[in-house]
Amino acid sequence: ALVLSHWAYGWTLYTFFNELPLFCNEVLNLGPAITSIFTSIPSFTSWVVGLVFPAFVDELIKKYHRNKVRKIVQSIAFFGCASVMIFIVALKNIPIWFLLIIFILANAVSQFTLGGINCTFLDMAPPISGTLFAISNTISNTAGFLVPLVTGFLTNEESSRETWNYVWLIYIGVGVLGGLVYIIFADC
Repeated sequence: ALVLSHWAYGWTLYTFFNELPLFCNEVLNLGPAITSIFTSIPSFTSWVVGLVFPAFVDELIKKYHRNKVRKIVQSIAFFGCASVMIFIVALKNIPIWFLLIIFILANAVSQFTLGGINCTFLDMAPPISGTLFAISNTISNTAGFLVPLVTGFLTNEESSRETWNYVWLIYIGVGVLGGLVYIIFADC
């Protein structure tokens, strides 16, 4: 369960890192300079959230059961991203500033994983948590080459909002699947 959820997180992560610049360049026609700024703002925001959020989770764990906290924050990470990203698919003519807000929110909420999946290895088996994380991370990183393959397959003939909706729908579906698997089967 943890490996599948970790892989789902990898899929969502690599969709943003690998494919967002391509989407901005080919679909939004932003050009290289604006694309670099446009795609760096969500990453910067997620970095800030990543600095602050784990300390907040530690405080929650002092007050509530660890398993419950991990599942809640991981649920927010997966289902929050999916909920925000559905706007890209559902709305046809989204202004670029609204797309930026969607990408910022999705990236920021995804960092809740730092208090969920990323800590679960340590909760489950402290003496071998590094090894477990390394094995899971190896599998999770297969998304790093699968995401571009799938995106290329879907957008190779025509790179449009319509074809990119399939990329975003897969992102949403994988995130929801990862969230459900984690909630149902993960135990910290």
